[in-house]
Amino acid sequence: MKKSGFWSASIFSFLLMTALTVSLPSQQKERPAEEQATIKQGGSLPAALDALYPPKAQGPVFLIKMIGLAESFSGTVSDLLEKDLPNALAGFEKFRSQYSELSGLVPEWKSLYPMAPVEELGAALKAGDQGRIMGAVEKVGGVCSACHVENMPRVQSRYGWPDFSGIKAKDPLTGEEVSLHQLMVFLDISYSGVGADLERALLRVEAEDLRGVLAGDLDEALERQLALVDAL
Repeated sequence: MKKSGFWSASIFSFLLMTALTVSLPSQQKERPAEEQATIKQGGSLPAALDALYPPKAQGPVFLIKMIGLAESFSGTVSDLLEKDLPNALAGFEKFRSQYSELSGLVPEWKSLYPMAPVEELGAALKAGDQGRIMGAVEKVGGVCSACHVENMPRVQSRYGWPDFSGIKAKDPLTGEEVSLHQLMVFLDISYSGVGADLERALLRVEAEDLRGVLAGDLDEALERQLALVDAL
């Protein structure tokens, strides 16, 4: 695959996913009732995912396989944009194999991996019909995008983001050990104070008055803000 094709595919995929996200509500209405229940926003994640992420797994197995799936799909699109049908077909076969494997890793999510759009893309590729191919690519991308919008934030929240509640930091002004939450509150208040001082400074018309304020209140507020940032 040529580098130019890679970047073209990346841009194409981004635009495709963005467009598909806009049409997500209509796609969700068309899903089977049991599938909508499985991915209902705010619902609990499947227990099977625990075995595919640390500490039960040595690494983020599910995430790594999803990244591989995305690379295969983007590579297929890239080859299509370069009118390289043989390599597009080869890339698609790899994608289909990975897609099938992923569909079985989390039993509760199997319905989120419908094979019909994938098989439709395969048939279009074998026929070499560019019009059918791009329409089929859009359908497969729609399947991926809809699931990502529904589930990716919750998966990232559970397995990718640490628990911040136990993190402590030293307040640079008092020297006391405080929670990260409290330090962030102090940082927000300090930043607001900088804005308030700056707003008052800008109301001064004469340059001498402005310099005087900047040398006084604003300097003190900025020093406090920088100290809090350094503590992070």
